[in-house]
Amino acid sequence: MASKESRCLLLQTWLVPFYDDFTWMRRGSRGLDHNLIEEGLTNTILTLPLAWQQEILMSWFDRFLNSGDDCPNIQKGFEIWCKRAFWRNPEV
Repeated sequence: MASKESRCLLLQTWLVPFYDDFTWMRRGSRGLDHNLIEEGLTNTILTLPLAWQQEILMSWFDRFLNSGDDCPNIQKGFEIWCKRAFWRNPEV
């Protein structure tokens, strides 16, 4: 597996163009498995440190609120990040 820095750099470089082309890809690529792409994207994001996940997922959430269906569905990753970041049991 690539280092967390490499994964983060890849996502930072690739996500905005991916989001921009997502509608076109969804409509024009019949053989493209969108669920597989969204699941892979989610899993990759969740391998990063929580602060980096927050940056990426909050950016996605803002875009999702403004674009809705024109954005990949990585809501599952957002929900997992929220649970990890905010609903942890306090350490005793």
